[in-house]
Amino acid sequence: MAGARRPTLGFPGTPIADCTENPQKGGRSGEHLVEGALVTECDHLDSGRRSRYRSPITGCIQQSTAIIMSNLHNFLVEHAMFSSPQPNEDSSTDITDISLVEVPLLEREWKAKHAVRDNTLVQKLCSTLENVLGDTLLSADAENQLLSRFSPRIQLGAFGREDSNWIRNPSERHSQTLLSIGVLDTLGDCLWLYGRHNLAKTEKVADRGSSRIDYGLEVDGEDGSLLENGIELSWAPGQTLAPKMLTKAALTLGLRRMEWLFITCHNYWIVCRLVRDNHHPFLAYSPMINIDDSSVPFRALFGAMLSVVKNVPVEPTEFNPNMELDTLKEQDEGPSPEDYIDDRSPHSGSLIANDPPNTRNCHHTGQRKAESRLMITSSSQNSPESSQIWIHLHPFSNNILALPLCANNGNRRLWLTRFVGSGSTGNAWQCCFDGSVDFLVVKIVEVLRRADADKRQRLHDEFNIYLTLEQAYQSRQSRNRVAPQCYGAFEGNGVAVLILDLCDGVLNEWEELNDSERSQVFKLARDLHCIGIIHGDLEPRNIARTREGGFCLIDFSESRRHTCKGSKRCVELQILRKQLWKRQPSVAPMDGHIRP
Repeated sequence: MAGARRPTLGFPGTPIADCTENPQKGGRSGEHLVEGALVTECDHLDSGRRSRYRSPITGCIQQSTAIIMSNLHNFLVEHAMFSSPQPNEDSSTDITDISLVEVPLLEREWKAKHAVRDNTLVQKLCSTLENVLGDTLLSADAENQLLSRFSPRIQLGAFGREDSNWIRNPSERHSQTLLSIGVLDTLGDCLWLYGRHNLAKTEKVADRGSSRIDYGLEVDGEDGSLLENGIELSWAPGQTLAPKMLTKAALTLGLRRMEWLFITCHNYWIVCRLVRDNHHPFLAYSPMINIDDSSVPFRALFGAMLSVVKNVPVEPTEFNPNMELDTLKEQDEGPSPEDYIDDRSPHSGSLIANDPPNTRNCHHTGQRKAESRLMITSSSQNSPESSQIWIHLHPFSNNILALPLCANNGNRRLWLTRFVGSGSTGNAWQCCFDGSVDFLVVKIVEVLRRADADKRQRLHDEFNIYLTLEQAYQSRQSRNRVAPQCYGAFEGNGVAVLILDLCDGVLNEWEELNDSERSQVFKLARDLHCIGIIHGDLEPRNIARTREGGFCLIDFSESRRHTCKGSKRCVELQILRKQLWKRQPSVAPMDGHIRP
């Protein structure tokens, strides 16, 4: 249409028109698309596809033989499809349970009270995409590049042979691979073509918690058959699949303060949207959509990204607090994660309380007195008591260690004040007891799925290592502490914790140490071996600085009994010696003695 101004997408340096005189068609050649230039006045004059456009360099209207320009939105509607082979496994629907360590971290305006099905949510995103893209054009070269990203060409290798990645889908993990090399890589291309936006995809951990999502999508470095009606979200573990999935979705979005979440399971997607409201925030979710041979899922994802990037509102989801809610019938989903744990303790299964403290005074077993219990929470100390969520724990059966003196000032209530980090076994939090200003660290393992049972067993084994180290220190077998002082281990229904002295940071690399400090670290490892324990993971991240200025070893989740007694022939000590003095071989303690 003459006079229409349409932004054009293409790769820098892509020829879009011949601008040299052509005796047969009267055209010209030699011009290239300049990044950011607009093709204007695109008139298809005849079957030879001659076009008039304003040169971005001269401003003159020129006649050319141009390649047909596609409308980007229409192109995506027709082609943005991915083959998703059927999985080989019979059933893989699974989701981790709700973490009561993380629930108290949600702020009121980010904590959804209900989940509401919106049958038009996906269409709203597709409409948003259409509105944002408008008459955006796609150059022929860019179109050809994108076609290689979509089915069926994405399934072919360089020589036209079928790529084995797209032949079978053995597991949910493989589905994630197909999602990455298919949908997400293509999404990055489309964002770049549309507005030179860079897409980063990384595994994301909540800033104020430890829960992870497979991919967090950031643009230019900034974040961006179920139930028929609605349900009231129950912020508690042990729910059946549908409410647990929706509650976990709301928790994931609330912790990250994000609006959109796409849940995938093999070929099926569910779109979730956290609608903020100071008085009544809620979660909207879509029906399941199938990515196989449909462009709708990709367009919905692209629409969600552009709505955030361009700050374009998506049509709202209506919600009436008085609407009729579904009644959820709890069903037996088989053994709980606890049934897969050999914790060697007769006291498993104590309550996790969702109510304020001091309202529960007994355990299911009745075998522990209230004085021996411990309560922990990540709720703010300034939050109303009625909104605090406390986890009730009891000591491990072999716990003979005493809590620090500061624990006697309160009711054995431990406040988690700051998330420190995540390891192979559990998550570390800075904490303090009620009424105390002395900070400790607590290592927490939550059994949120059956696969987590091994982590709790490893925490039991790690506590046994701390018991051995404490016994060696008290008996003067070891004159100095090798590890932070341990103040006991406690457990409840799906939760186990280890309380330790707080260290003053960990090493990032061995090069941070001077020669004297290297000797200190090596002596710690040798003393550990003399006690009869091998660490199993002596890396800089497991060497911590103490608040007194020394060093200690942390994270004994890979440790086991050992009988080398500090011999210089010990493999772990030999490896550590080489790592510590790899740039200073002349001062390495080859005789096994620590030099000043």
